[in-house]
Amino acid sequence: MNGRRYRCKACGNLTRFDVVITRTTREYHHFSISGELSVEDTQVIDEKVSAVICRWCGNGRAVEIVPAPAGGLGREPASVDRPGPAGSSPIKRDTLDRDGQAAGHPSGVAEALKAGNTGT
Repeated sequence: MNGRRYRCKACGNLTRFDVVITRTTREYHHFSISGELSVEDTQVIDEKVSAVICRWCGNGRAVEIVPAPAGGLGREPASVDRPGPAGSSPIKRDTLDRDGQAAGHPSGVAEALKAGNTGT
């Protein structure tokens, strides 16, 4: 999936998905004298994604493929909002600490939502 990523249209998730992939590969197996296997080369002959399910809301029918951000991998800009739990408003990134937990709330996002800290 070079240059592309998944996005859940139901909750806005861009980062956490369960993906079921079936691959047909050709591998070069090298066994040591003691029987230890070392796979030295792998070629993917065929690959099929049969399911993509959002880890945040559990929806498997609202996931779409979107272009990856320009510049490749890296941290998202500080201004990006993070979706809250299903059915809630997004939580503004500036209300989250370095670990992605809601700032000032030890239990994280759920506590921030109860306190009304949705940033909207």
